[in-house]
Amino acid sequence: MAKPQIINPPNKLKSKVSMGGPGAVDPERQTRAEAVIEKMTESYLDWVETDLAKLEG
Repeated sequence: MAKPQIINPPNKLKSKVSMGGPGAVDPERQTRAEAVIEKMTESYLDWVETDLAKLEG
């Protein structure tokens, strides 16, 4: 049996965003974005059920 080859594709997003200097992610904005996402998780299952019903329908 052939030995499996693991291919790790380049992380294109990581190469475009830095953690310091110009173009870096602002920690305050990241915290706010994470809070918005956290609030959205309460409705996630409802969205999925609606989408699945549309796909099945």
